[in-house]
Amino acid sequence: MKIFTVTLKEKEIIETSEGQFEEVVLKTKKYPAALTNKSLLIGKQLGILQGSTITDVIGIVDFDTDKKEEDMAPGFDLLAYEQVIYLAVVGINKNFTLSLEDFLDQYDEPMDEKTELFGKLLEGYFSEGNKNNFARGLQNSTKKKSGKGKRKR
Repeated sequence: MKIFTVTLKEKEIIETSEGQFEEVVLKTKKYPAALTNKSLLIGKQLGILQGSTITDVIGIVDFDTDKKEEDMAPGFDLLAYEQVIYLAVVGINKNFTLSLEDFLDQYDEPMDEKTELFGKLLEGYFSEGNKNNFARGLQNSTKKKSGKGKRKR
């Protein structure tokens, strides 16, 4: 499993001495993020994912992470990417208490960085250890049986 960093920013809108408004970052905090089995379970419990498998994560997004903001289709759902990033933070941080809404209020990165992190989170999930176990499990479950329940090799 590869671990990435998500930076959350507490912000406030203030009025300047010229009568204009500007956004000011009050505080930033970094959190580790990685897709874990716990992330997937939480995703199912919150209704973000249909099930608790990695294929459920892949199924909720338009999976072209190389797109730039101006290339996105009108129906592009950035929220799906943000929800997966939220699950990656919640799943690895036992004491993380922000709701999805509060997380989204503080997670303010450009769209292309969000889609890139989403792709990296998936790659991290399929890191060498998970990939081998996944492939081995898939291979074992798809071997043809011959005769009375014996597997054909």
